[in-house]
Amino acid sequence: MGESRNLFNIPAYIKVGDKRFKVIKWGIAGAVIENVPFLESEENITADFIFPYDAYNELVIPEVKLRCAPENGTLFCRFENLSKDQEKLLKFLIREYLWRRIISIPSEFMNYTQDSEVRRELLSFQRNLTLKKRLKRVMYLVGFVGLTGIILLGARTLFYRENTGLTVKYSETNGMKKTQANGVELAINENKNNNKSDKKNSSGNFLKSPHPKVEAKVEKKTDKRKINTKGKTTTTNSLTEKSKTVKTANEEKSAEKKELLRTGKYYCVQVATDVSAQRLIKLAKELKGFPYVRVEKIGNFYTLRVGFDQTYREDKKLAREIRKRIHRKVFPRVCAYKPERWVYPQTEVK
Repeated sequence: MGESRNLFNIPAYIKVGDKRFKVIKWGIAGAVIENVPFLESEENITADFIFPYDAYNELVIPEVKLRCAPENGTLFCRFENLSKDQEKLLKFLIREYLWRRIISIPSEFMNYTQDSEVRRELLSFQRNLTLKKRLKRVMYLVGFVGLTGIILLGARTLFYRENTGLTVKYSETNGMKKTQANGVELAINENKNNNKSDKKNSSGNFLKSPHPKVEAKVEKKTDKRKINTKGKTTTTNSLTEKSKTVKTANEEKSAEKKELLRTGKYYCVQVATDVSAQRLIKLAKELKGFPYVRVEKIGNFYTLRVGFDQTYREDKKLAREIRKRIHRKVFPRVCAYKPERWVYPQTEVK
């Protein structure tokens, strides 16, 4: 079955929803997946094709359409309507596998890259795919916002009439003035003395307002607002002082934590990969003085790595310094703290 379809033993996964399934063999035609009853009931599947490499990285090809059918105790899923980008990535992985620049280890279910150019290509593919995914989400969000705006504007034109005039009617009964605006009545109690006070004096200016109580109330309200704003400024100042003290305390704690953790994410510099550990140990002794110079055994290969940095920028700086010392290509990467894999120097496992 594998020979007629040109399928290869390259470790990979397909992800349907939140579940992952191992791909036993795959090629441009399709993939042989472990026999799972959940997938047998589904003929047409849209899944993510995942290519794991270098123990930490994954190349995810999203929304690959599959047409599955059980066959000889396994499940064969044919790729349907591959896009140009999807087909390009699959052909690239198969070509580098055949040229032995990507080495697959089925026992570990992992792939390893032996060429810096191939690694750069994989990382660039990975960045482009994530960027396209983000742009797609932004486009969906912009479309949703635009659609809701159109719906709200349409609803406003339907339920509200523009340029509606305000009709006001006045009526006076027993010293009470009633004002009616659009069907709402307002009663105003005004004395004849108040009406007289609105007249102009001999100089032609209006007299002072006959409502001192109202002015006093307004002044009191403004005074209360001032007091409230002062209280707010004092509370905000106290909060900022507290936040500063908390930040300084957190910075002191982070400075004290220099111990490496197994669950932490670190950046290191990968210097070389070899089948023999002795050649790498000899090269590691030339890098004496750099932090955390070690030779790790990962599967059937040995790797020489240096450093455990917190940021990618620090790791790039360390890579430049190592390149000046040994005059060879090195590259920064994500690393994990696993002292049980260290061959040189041999340390006690913590």
